[in-house]
Order: sequence, then structure tokens, then C-alpha cells
Amino acid sequence: MRLLEAIKASQKECLIITNHQTKQTLLKALSREKVFQAIRFISMQDLFDEVFFKTENNAVFYASQSRNLKPAIMENLMKFLPLIDENNDYETPRLNELKSLKSDLLNTTRIHYLTKQSLLFKDKTVLVDLPYHPLLSEALNRLELITDFQVFNEVSNTLPNVYKGSFNTTKEEIATVAHLIRDRLDKDAMQTIKVVLSSDEYIPLVKEIFKSFEIPFSINEKQPLLKFEDTLTLLNYLDQLKDAPIYDQLDEAFNFIKPEPFQVKRLRIYTKLIQTLNPFVLEKGSFKTLKPFIEQTLKTTFIKPYSGLKGVEIISFNQLNIHETSTLFLLGCAESYFPKLNTEDDYLNQTEKNLIHYPNANIINHQIKENILKTFTHIDNVYLTYALSGLTEHYYASTFFTEIEDTFEVKTLHPVDRKLSRYGEKYDLLATKQHLDTYNIYHEDHEDLKAHYEQFKDYFIPFDNTFMPLSKPTIDQLIESPLRLSYTKLNTYFKCKFRYLMEHLLKLQDFNETLAIDLGVFFHDVLEHYIKEESLSKEAIDETLQKVLEKQGNHYSKREQFFLMNSYNTLIKVFETIKKQHNQSAFSLYESELKVEKTYHEDKEVIFSGVIDKILMYEENNTKHFVLIDYKTGKPTLKLKESYYGFNAQLIFYILLLKEVFKEDYTVSGFYEQTILPKPLKNKDQTDYETLLLDTLKLRGYTINQEDEVLKIDKEAMSDSFIAGMRFKANDTLYSTVKTFDKDALNLLVMHIETLIKKAVSDILNGDFKINPKKDLKGNDLSCMYCQFKDICYKKLEDYEPLNVPKDENELFIRLKEDTYGKN
Repeated sequence: MRLLEAIKASQKECLIITNHQTKQTLLKALSREKVFQAIRFISMQDLFDEVFFKTENNAVFYASQSRNLKPAIMENLMKFLPLIDENNDYETPRLNELKSLKSDLLNTTRIHYLTKQSLLFKDKTVLVDLPYHPLLSEALNRLELITDFQVFNEVSNTLPNVYKGSFNTTKEEIATVAHLIRDRLDKDAMQTIKVVLSSDEYIPLVKEIFKSFEIPFSINEKQPLLKFEDTLTLLNYLDQLKDAPIYDQLDEAFNFIKPEPFQVKRLRIYTKLIQTLNPFVLEKGSFKTLKPFIEQTLKTTFIKPYSGLKGVEIISFNQLNIHETSTLFLLGCAESYFPKLNTEDDYLNQTEKNLIHYPNANIINHQIKENILKTFTHIDNVYLTYALSGLTEHYYASTFFTEIEDTFEVKTLHPVDRKLSRYGEKYDLLATKQHLDTYNIYHEDHEDLKAHYEQFKDYFIPFDNTFMPLSKPTIDQLIESPLRLSYTKLNTYFKCKFRYLMEHLLKLQDFNETLAIDLGVFFHDVLEHYIKEESLSKEAIDETLQKVLEKQGNHYSKREQFFLMNSYNTLIKVFETIKKQHNQSAFSLYESELKVEKTYHEDKEVIFSGVIDKILMYEENNTKHFVLIDYKTGKPTLKLKESYYGFNAQLIFYILLLKEVFKEDYTVSGFYEQTILPKPLKNKDQTDYETLLLDTLKLRGYTINQEDEVLKIDKEAMSDSFIAGMRFKANDTLYSTVKTFDKDALNLLVMHIETLIKKAVSDILNGDFKINPKKDLKGNDLSCMYCQFKDICYKKLEDYEPLNVPKDENELFIRLKEDTYGKN
């Protein structure tokens, strides 16, 4: 180790600038060789403080607050400040903004220059051994103006044994690595083996499989402070305190969560919390104003595991100590994961980086790869593995393998034949159980099941996944009176009764408000309150948006609020298009957002309700003709042929509810869905934006099969209809491709839907929540694709109920007539 020899040869005190791992190795070596030498260690950050400037703990908080930016964004900006000259005028606004930021931080002493740099380096032998960092080259240039130094970043003269392995699954990959580790430990229990994971997705499987192979391991799984229970308790307590200076609030909150002296693990977290939040006591304001900055600080401050490292160490690549590693296993060497490369998407573009001598992404990525190759030369055995598929995605081999193979002789690593392995019996037992479950559920066989079933069959206990009806006392506790049902709830019950229980009675679904959902609510609310007006003003939109934001707690960032406000032009065009459609129709707006309820009297009172977005009405001969329109902000859902089984037919349910209001003095002329929140419009044939938008806003649904009625709904239906797919023949009759219905057939469908509802109500009240997902006769899954509970329902293949879905609307109506009147 050249660095060690340089220390021993020095006649002066040594100042060593290196990382923690090299420091530990040097101290052990000096102790082992009984070298007595005056030494001082400093880190890379200490070097940056000396040659650039020192940053106070509250700098990011102050800069974020003064620039009205999130702390994470501000940290990304501040990485450029060491190379910004506050006395220079730059050519671009962004560089001048960084100059202004640096000047502000200097003037407020959030950053400051160290005035006695030379004293640290005076009369010392300065030795530098540091990994690559984008600022390191410039830092060494500035250090050269202060003192002489030697740089040690050597490449070993010996070449490692490098192995490359490709596997079908991450389980196969980890199991092979586990086998190899066990084999090495059995031969030499004292060798130093390190495992590096390129993705955190590997952690749960590695823990599970290493334990089943009885591999002693420790995982350096640093946790952010924000994840600990004491931290969450502290934040919750601060939230409930009255406004006061943050110093007083923190003092009271820390007293509240203070652990007992014997609670060693909690004391470590408590001490780290105090160290982390202490800088905030100097800030003005209360927790309410400082909350986002405190949460960001807790999110980005990590605490190391409590237990000491034992056995095989699972670490990050940056934590790798090349001097104390004989064998390295690097898992997950897939493209975009290994190595993790930079992209040119920073605040500064490539030209601006060149102006301040900050390396661009290509230079940084080249250095990252060089550092990896250099690291390999210090290790005896390097195993590089990747899987083609994981739990949630598929992978490809890293293109970096080409450079590795150009540098080293790389041997191929093959999966271990589990039938011949003497390790991992617990793993084989678990894997066989999983293969057996797959066979029981999907009738899919696996060669490992055949190989190991006889060995482990005594461990397997058959199970019955039948979900039995709930008892009357349980039903009474679960179901409130009155039982409230909506189309959404019934749609879920028709698709799978067990899912309804999980989602709507036990309420296990974790519903998260998202920007897309709130944007949809925003569009709905504007149309509800202002569609009767002749025009839509910006003030009206502003007022509606503020109400939506207030209802959701105003948790959106400035950027997200800008996105919401940026939708104003689209919303106005939607409004204007809908008004034109109204003017083009003999039907007039009757009601928007009409809430209707229908009561069923069973053992409990049951209320089925819905909100009809818009009703258009035309009255003739004392009969009201209605058109129902349901606004959609996502994908259209109306699939009339599936309504035979009760799902994907929201508007039919609403037609049933309409009878509660108007009884017999009305008829339905049409029912449609209308997309009011267009997705980015794809222009495949150079059509202009206005035309694309008009097509998106067309009504999509079903129209009564009477030409004169169609022309009342849309006066321009023969030429430029706002009903999608509407076409007239030369003889003024409708084409057969137009989606139509006759009055009697619609009445039969509504009656059929009510029969389904009554049956569902009875089944729910009787506790029938069996696992019964649906599929069509082609085997297409109609229930489970987006279900959040499919991992806990233990469904089997035979639990699926095959549905003979009508092939089209004509077959649907024929089937309804046969159900009602019998076959001719």
C-alpha cells in the first residue's frame, strides 16, 4: 500500500485527506506494524470547506425560504456554488442567479470563507487518497496554491478473477450467489466477502434467501430519521402545539419523547434527532412555518444500523473498502442500475457548466466507470450478476459489461443446479411450497416442484380458500344502517364479492389524493356551477380552483399549482365546446349534478344513490325526453354488453334512478359519456389541435333509434355531429354501425339491472362475500387486473366464474328478450 509507505517515510506530521474506509485500514495497518507517526485525517468535505467555503447547517433552509423553492431543489442548485465567482458577471441569467444566491449566503454568513487555511497544511506532509467527485479536480487546483501534496489513487498490478452471470429471475440470481458464498465460507470462514446491491428492491429477497442458506450477514441499511416511530411522534406532537418560537416548541417536544436510560436504541435516535434539529432553534418562526424544511432535513439525514457489522457485509458501492475485501458480489448489474449514471438534466446546461469548469454528465460518467474498473483491480474475486426479470419489471444486461470485458478476462457464471446443491434446504422448501401454490391456483407445473416434492411433501398442509358466509352478528357490525350503495360499490360487488368486502366494508384500500384526481374534481366543479352561464371568466375558474385546493388542504407546491392554473385555457375551450353543443341541440340543459336516491327495504334499509353529471331535456306532447351525460376525466367505461352482468354500465344505473324522480312521464333519448379532461392529443395525420379537441369532446354512447329524435338531440347530426360515430345514409336513415337502442329494449335492460341490484342487496345482507372473480369465455380476466387485494384472496383457478358476455349490443338485447319472454 503506497500510502502507508509514504506515511512511514515522512519526516513531518502527515495530513491525510481520505475517506472513512481508507482511514480505518491505515489505522489498523499502522497499529499492526507498530508505526508511531503524528497523523491527522480530514475528509473530502473538510477539504472543500478549506478551499471553497464552509456551509452552515441552516444555509439550505434559508436559501429555500428566500427563493421559495423546495429544499431538495435548492440542494441541487447549491452544488454549483463552489465554482461560482461572486465578483464575476456571467453571460447567462441562470449563472447570475447562482451568483446572486452565493452573495446572499455570504452576506448573511450562511456560508463563509475560512481565513487561516495555511495553518492546517503548514509544515505537514499532505497525502490525498480520494474517490472521484465533480468538484475534486478544482479543489486540488486550489490546494496546490496553498501547499504541496501527493495524490494516491493507484491501480493494482494484479488482475482479479471476474465472473459474469445472467439469470432468469432475481430469485435464481440471489440463490446462486448464496450458494457461492456458502461454498467460499465453508472453505475459508475468515475471508472478507462483500455484497453490493444495485437496487433496494433486492433487499427483502436477499434477507430471505441468505437466511434460508444460513449465511451470517449484516446489512448496512441506513434509514432516514423520518422513518422512525419516535420521529413521527415528535412531528405529530409539534403539529398539535400552539404557535410559539421553534426553540420552545422543540424543547417541549423533545421532553415528551425522551426515552429511558436503558432504551439504548431509542437513545441513539433521540441523540441524532437533537443533533439534526438543533440548527433550527436559531430560526425565526414556529414549527408551522418551518415544517417543510424540518421534514426535508429528517428525510435526508440517515442513521446507521445499531448492531455492529458481522459476517458477510451487504453495503453500497461507496462503502466498499477495497483493502478489506477479498471477494465482491455485485448483484443487479442491469442497464440503468449499474452503474448509476448522470444525465444532462441539471439546472445548468452543458455550456453553462463549461463556463464555470463544472464537468458535464459525460465526463462524470466516464470517471464513475473508471473508478469502478480501478476498484476491481484491488479485489481477488469479482462476481457480477443480473436477472432478466424481477418482481415488477424486466431488465437487460448493462452495456458497461463491454468495457469490463475489454479490461479483464471475464468468465461465465451459470445457475446452480438446485438438485445437486448441498446448501439451502430451507430455500428449496420455501421455493417448492411457492411452486405448489402456483400449481394449485393456476395449474402451472415447474421442474423444481417435480424434483423436490417427494423430499418436502410432509411439510405441506392442504388448505381450503373458501370464504364462508359471515355470521349475523358480524354482518350487523360491518354493515351500517342504512346500507349505502353507489354504482361504484355495486360494480365492485358484481366483479368480485370478496373485493367488495375488502374495499367497501373493511375499507382496506389506501386511497391517495393525486393531482390528476383533483384536476378532475376541478373540471367537474367548474362545469357544475357555471355551465348555465353564457361565458366562463378567469375569476370564476380561480374561485373554483381555490375551493378545491382548500378542501384538499392546500398541499400542492407552486409548480403543481402552476400546472393546475395552466389548464385554464383547456377548460375554457371545453366549456365553449359544450356550450356550442347545447346551442346545436333542441334539448336544453335541465339539471347538472343531480343527486338521486332509491330506497330498498330489506332486513336493513338500503339506499342506492348516484349523481348524474348532466341532464338535457326536450318536452313534447307533455312527455319529457331526456339525454343523460356522464363526464369522464379518465378512460371511458361504458361497455353496454357487459351490463348483462352488472358492470361497466354506470349510465344504465342512472336511468334506473331517474325513474324515482319522473315516474312514467318521460323517455330516454340518449345516454353518453363525455371526456372533459383530454389527455395529450396524438396528432398522427397532421390534424389541427382544434379538430382533435372537438373529436375528443364528442358524446360517446347510445342514441334512440329514431331519426327525428336524433336530429332533435343534434340538429347537425347529418353533417357535423357532436355524437361520435353518428352517420346518416343518403335516404336520411341511420347506418347500422351507429350505436342505437329501442325504447323497449332499454326498459328490459333497466329492469334486468334492478333485478341484479336486488339480488346483490340480498347477498350483501346475508354476508355472501365469496371469492368469485370473473373471466370471459376466452379466458380474459375481468376482475383482478387492478385489484389491490389479489395477493391476500388466495383465489384458485376454479374460483373464476366464466361469463358468456354478449358479443355486441344486438345479442345483449336479444338475450334480455329471451330472459323475459322466453325463446320463440
